[in-house]
Amino acid sequence: MRFALFLVLAGGFASQATAERAGAINGRMLLCTLAPACADCAPGPIAIDIAVPGILPGRASLLPETGPAEGLAYARESTLVVGARDARAAYLLTRDQDGATVLSVQSSAPTAVATYAGTCRVAE
Repeated sequence: MRFALFLVLAGGFASQATAERAGAINGRMLLCTLAPACADCAPGPIAIDIAVPGILPGRASLLPETGPAEGLAYARESTLVVGARDARAAYLLTRDQDGATVLSVQSSAPTAVATYAGTCRVAE
């Protein structure tokens, strides 16, 4: 399963210090590999690509195989936080400055919650 998460600048301001605390990822592409947090919770590992805007906060679009999910991305201390939703699910992704990443996907039809954990690295 392959996902692409694009964070698109929509306005807002962040200090240079905030960008540095976010792990110097602003304006960079992140490549993420995530596995289900428990074997019975979700189907197998997933990959996510994240294009981070040059300035946070910014508008975010999560583009899974099921279609786009709109939301916001921001940096809180040294953590990147992305929240997005579409007609089927809500998504919450966090990534710390070392690359440790958690993605939670919640849907109401059918009711389900899937949590993935892994890493996101800066593309070279």
